[in-house]
Amino acid sequence: MLANEQVALKAEASGRIVNLALREGAEVAKGDLLVKINDADLQAQLEKARASFKLAQDREARQKTLLAKELISREDYDLSAMELNASRADIDLLGAQIDKTEIHAPFDGRVGLRYVSEGAFVSVGTTIADFVKVRPLKVEFSVPERYAGRIGPGTKLSFTIQGSLAVHNATVYAQQPLIDEATRSLRLRALCNGSESGVLPGAFADVRLTLGENPHAVAVPSKALVPDIKGQKVFLVRERKAFPQPVITGVRDDEDVEIVQGVAEGDTVVTTGVLILRPGMTVDIKNIE
Repeated sequence: MLANEQVALKAEASGRIVNLALREGAEVAKGDLLVKINDADLQAQLEKARASFKLAQDREARQKTLLAKELISREDYDLSAMELNASRADIDLLGAQIDKTEIHAPFDGRVGLRYVSEGAFVSVGTTIADFVKVRPLKVEFSVPERYAGRIGPGTKLSFTIQGSLAVHNATVYAQQPLIDEATRSLRLRALCNGSESGVLPGAFADVRLTLGENPHAVAVPSKALVPDIKGQKVFLVRERKAFPQPVITGVRDDEDVEIVQGVAEGDTVVTTGVLILRPGMTVDIKNIE
């Protein structure tokens, strides 16, 4: 289970925390001030930069008037205009540095556990607290590549959480554009449909997908399958003799596997002792399911 959004609040500037407005576990709105780092030195530099900007602005205005009367050269005016632009850039730079002394909520969410206290000195990159948007939750899961073409955005699924019998629903909204080479599986994410009350991010989910319905499917116990160099096979019994039959399998669950090709309705399939059977061996059936 994944949170809808999750970030670690980290300091972008070094300094002493003068206001720790966040409260652990509290719900806050996007844009709320959470942390303020001391910026007294930057504020002083900003006032100095504003004063310099005012002087540069007045000089540029005077030089512009003199240039219109052709009392100064164009080069002298360009120099004053450049100084004005440089002063404006200094103000913008200090404003950006002051912005880094404040941490605002990036989205509506809940504050996690904090790792510092008010008055602490923090450096760039220091983690202040975790911040998450719990609802709606996301489910991340993987399926074998053989089913990749049968699952995609819009696919419905259900899941349960360990320790609870409640069934929750979700809808796939995104998938990786490639198959994982190591696991030969496709990773997908689904968005919960609002039924996940009490479920927390980080929990493990038992996901159940319906890939389709086939009322005429032929299924056998998975223990009846025998690995073969060319694939898989089962042993059929005809006239008390064992005959190996190559099969092509489909979907499976914990106990049974679908046989797409190789076994027909009414065939007798051996489910126990298959590893000791040989073609043509006489079979004495003790129990039929």
